Amino acid sequence: MRSSMGMLAVLAIGLAVPAVAQQTTTTDPQIQKEAAVIVARFTEVTNKGDTQALGELFTNDAILIDVYGRHTTPEAIQDSRRNVHSMGLTVTTKVEDVQSVFGGQGMLCVASYTGSYRNNPLALQVHGNEMFVLEKTGDDWKIVGLTVSRQ
Repeated sequence: MRSSMGMLAVLAIGLAVPAVAQQTTTTDPQIQKEAAVIVARFTEVTNKGDTQALGELFTNDAILIDVYGRHTTPEAIQDSRRNVHSMGLTVTTKVEDVQSVFGGQGMLCVASYTGSYRNNPLALQVHGNEMFVLEKTGDDWKIVGLTVSRQ
């Protein structure tokens, strides 16, 4: 029994060392800046309730998953944000991490957010995380996927 426990400990350490030793990727500052612009724009249009501008940020096949459900069409995404705006949501965001993916044609962007509702007594103050999946479309970046979670 002791021998098995000792082997498990050695195995756990042996598996953990490569994970710790993995290199972290450094994202190009320009990519980080571009991601921050998209996140800031998303926050701005969400706070204003500008669903027209919001629609321009997303691809036609984008998916938004938030605390209100899964939205898989441009109309559903706009309706979701319209609903959030009607509850008086105002948010601020901070980009925490950006990674280039798909040979530079995509980005994963993690942001934290804090917000408050004026018309939602069940959630006056909120905070959590967002993960944006961005795709290069011509010269522009578009949101192809977004998840929003509360803590």
